[in-house]
Amino acid sequence: PNATIGQSYSSQVAATNSPTSFSATGLPPGLAISSTGLISGTPSAAANFSVVLTAENEIGKGTKTLELPVRLAGLHTTGPCAPAQIGIMDTFLAEVASGSYATVTCDASGNATSIDASSDGLKSVGTDISALTSLTNLNLSDNQLTSFSSTLPPSLPNLYLGSNKLTSFSSTLPATLTNLYLNSNQLTSFSSTLPASLTHLNIASNAIC
Repeated sequence: PNATIGQSYSSQVAATNSPTSFSATGLPPGLAISSTGLISGTPSAAANFSVVLTAENEIGKGTKTLELPVRLAGLHTTGPCAPAQIGIMDTFLAEVASGSYATVTCDASGNATSIDASSDGLKSVGTDISALTSLTNLNLSDNQLTSFSSTLPPSLPNLYLGSNKLTSFSSTLPATLTNLYLNSNQLTSFSSTLPASLTHLNIASNAIC
């Protein structure tokens, strides 16, 4: 089963031919394997880990690779996400409120294509997600963000920041952006350069509208 960063984890390795010992390489930090094949501990890093398991008996040994994802408590993924992408999202969404979670969709190559962190109690987000170059949808609506200045992916088409508490917005908008929602915030001004590709801008219910 998947593991969650900062939470106790335990999983018994199943093997045939009565192994007398087990070992593993590539385990997430904080996890260890016993001689009886029990993987346990509390993981301290979030990523997709490829663990090489070895089981031995008096006749010989066998190996198998186990994919062991470790996730933030506030991050649920759809599809296998590449470790580098997970690391970026973990940093960006580190302030997801306890009991909430963001839903991330990744494509067959492991690249994030959609992040839905709406209604997750976010008061702040990370500063740079420009490396998420396949991202097409970023939804941060209905949170408690007071400012937004993150560096965005250069090809992002959809950005949703409605119903926050934004008093400032200073991110450079991607040239491919088509939909920008900043409605129901507390903006007193808006000076970002709008890309030619933009087809929908909603800044209703702010201090400037």
